[in-house]
Amino acid sequence: MRSQRTRSSVCFALAAALVASALGYAAPVRAAPREYRVDTARSKLVVHVFRAGALSPMLHDHHFAATSWTARTFDPERPSETRALVIVQASSLRDRQPALSEKDRMKVDSQVQGPEILDAARHPVIRFELERLELDPSSDPKKAFLRGELVGTLELHGHTRRVTIPAAARWSDDWLGVNGLVAFRQSDFGIEPYRKLGGAIAVQDGVEVELSLRATREAEKE
Repeated sequence: MRSQRTRSSVCFALAAALVASALGYAAPVRAAPREYRVDTARSKLVVHVFRAGALSPMLHDHHFAATSWTARTFDPERPSETRALVIVQASSLRDRQPALSEKDRMKVDSQVQGPEILDAARHPVIRFELERLELDPSSDPKKAFLRGELVGTLELHGHTRRVTIPAAARWSDDWLGVNGLVAFRQSDFGIEPYRKLGGAIAVQDGVEVELSLRATREAEKE
């Protein structure tokens, strides 16, 4: 459970940054930079945390979604200079496992936000800052298609680590869509994978973050 929440935040940050980068690659050269914002109402980011242990057949995987986060690009006109900042409120992560009752989901949410996992009281913000976008040779801007890796730093649970996120994007003049799947280890951020009863009930250290994002171009300031 703990790993799920952690990854969820991570995912959001990384995914949003990818959108920003792709937008930067797609945008033509202009006198003034464009700005794009991720539309969280039309975007989806799910962190998959997988069950483990001898009793895993009786347990459930968990799927966490952030409900309070923002993302904005910086200098999106040049891929090599693309920057993005994504901020997620740790306390906004919610488990979406449909097999659990609302009461059980609330219990999981409380546990994940508690001191043994995200410790949202001490570390309320999860922050990702994009440093650069590395393009894949398969990218074809003429067909409004981009594939590459987002390279940046992720601040989570009081730890900062460099991360690389593979993703693909398509766009038009006013919007950009991004899809990707990233794997992380919660232990990389100082979070011990949840386990009890001698490990009979546990979650895997590795988690996956699945994202489907949409960003829209903001109106230019006069």
